[in-house]
Amino acid sequence: MSGRLFRCAPVVLALGSVLNLTPTAFAQQAVAPDAGCMLHKGTYTCNWPSFQQAFDRAHTVALQTGHIDRSTAAQLRKLITELGKTEAPEGQPADLTFTVAPVEPNGVDFGPMDHDLARLEVFAPSSSSSQGTLLWAETYRGQGDRPWPAQVHALLTQFQQRFQRGR
Repeated sequence: MSGRLFRCAPVVLALGSVLNLTPTAFAQQAVAPDAGCMLHKGTYTCNWPSFQQAFDRAHTVALQTGHIDRSTAAQLRKLITELGKTEAPEGQPADLTFTVAPVEPNGVDFGPMDHDLARLEVFAPSSSSSQGTLLWAETYRGQGDRPWPAQVHALLTQFQQRFQRGR
């Protein structure tokens, strides 16, 4: 009987070490780093308390709307003013950068399901990245038949409500 126990011990030890490593590996993928966001299987996981601290320390915000219409920039300006921040002059460094862009479609959309439509991203300056460190990503899901200004409004309202609840 004791001979069987010794022959099974390596298998039990090997299985135990695999089981001990597996939860750690999954936890590292699912939990955001101390400051910033991680992208895993198309979904961002961000650290809200870390974002709030960075936001509270920030004084100026740069807006990047790219080729998006003026309505998006105006809605972003209104949001940062309501949140107590000042827009940095064009070309000047800022404490944070806010961007809003449509989410790239993942294929053909069928039926009246909600889809990722727009995303607000907030970056902190970083010397290692031209874009900066992604601190927060807010995604708006809805019906694709809504006009872009309505999607932006819904996205920024969603973010503002989350921000107010988090305080």
